[in-house]
Amino acid sequence: MFFLRHFNDIDNIAPAIYFFLEDDVNNRADVVLYREGYDFRNDPNLRFLKLQFGDRFTYSWLGEFFGLSMPGEINKSNLMNKLDNLLYKAAYKTGFSYENIANHYQRARERIGRYKKPSVKKIRMGQVDNSIIQSGLKKILAHPVWPSLVVFDINRSGEVAGLTNNLRALGIKKIICLPVSPLINYNVMREKNLTDVFSDTFKQMHDYSAFDALGYVDEHFVESYNQLFHLIGHQSDLIGKTMPLGSLRYSFEWLAIRNEMIAPYAGHKSSKPIKILFLLSRSISNVNVEEVLITFEILNSFSEFDVLVKGHPRENVAEMQIRFPNLSFAGNTDSSALINWSDIILFWSTSVAIEGYIKEKAMVCLRYIVSNKNLYARYDAGYVAHCRDDLISFLLYYRNRHTVPPSYNNEGKQRFLDDIVWAKHKEKSVADLYLDFMRENEWM
Repeated sequence: MFFLRHFNDIDNIAPAIYFFLEDDVNNRADVVLYREGYDFRNDPNLRFLKLQFGDRFTYSWLGEFFGLSMPGEINKSNLMNKLDNLLYKAAYKTGFSYENIANHYQRARERIGRYKKPSVKKIRMGQVDNSIIQSGLKKILAHPVWPSLVVFDINRSGEVAGLTNNLRALGIKKIICLPVSPLINYNVMREKNLTDVFSDTFKQMHDYSAFDALGYVDEHFVESYNQLFHLIGHQSDLIGKTMPLGSLRYSFEWLAIRNEMIAPYAGHKSSKPIKILFLLSRSISNVNVEEVLITFEILNSFSEFDVLVKGHPRENVAEMQIRFPNLSFAGNTDSSALINWSDIILFWSTSVAIEGYIKEKAMVCLRYIVSNKNLYARYDAGYVAHCRDDLISFLLYYRNRHTVPPSYNNEGKQRFLDDIVWAKHKEKSVADLYLDFMRENEWM
């Protein structure tokens, strides 16, 4: 049984479920989504697994077992983002300011702001009576058979305490995690507000004690975590519980399957010879937003490039669409389809960029945008831009020659892929590493 949150976790753990079900016709997998706000019914990975394996694969939302409505249809933040997008488009087309138009719709914005949606937060936080939680979990666990293995995406203990504590009370003896992505910002304090290492908040934000074993893509984050916790006098709860497994989502085997699942990108027509995809990350990860906007200005000045921007799914880019009308924005288009479309990929830390390396795109890591040093920069993989001059130099060189400059580090790229995607293993496939890890942690 797999307890997952949303799109990113499904993207990364779906291949593990696929190879698990392929490995033995007697295996079955049941996915339970435990976070509201994501309409998983349209998720391509879940649809593919259901089509492929029929009754041996099911997926449902945790709230259904407590009588709550389906998530995603009336999510407040999604509604507000959609309204903002409409307002920005109206401002652009009419010439009025965004604020002017938004004032006319203030009543609608206030209604959305007051909207109370069904929530499973109390269930997650363990604030609902345990007998209610356990009665709901019993329905899940016993349908159709009691699971021999319970898997979570990597999450902090406090976020899932209501679930993990009650799963154990019902007799689940082992709960493990599978990787959700490479921890590209491998330093522990990668979020803006985590600065007081001696605070209770810091401990809560770095507590993984709820799990018996944790599979990580690589050991970089684990080494950083254990070292820092030792120095500040905290007991690390990762010691002896982690295993580097590589990145199954970006393995050749899974990417071949993914390419069959996705339709080619055909969002807009362009005669420009060079196509650039700019993959944005969340601003919470110590991002210099002003540098992002300056980078847009740089890209806006190159008329020879067809630039397509893919925003992070949890951040609204409507304002950027108005400020930079010469750039195109991809919306909810599948990242794999966009990577296939592109010649050059710009990014600063997203794990999605790994697919571009695998597919031999020209990869440019914008190191100057984020204060955290990430693994791309650590390995000097491809082309690392440490300042705006580096980016402009790359763009000019590629514009004139249609190829990467001599400083492009293919050796660093290969070391990065060997360590991060294939976990330094030569004798086993990444799929086998995942399967072995799951088998070793079965308790029935």
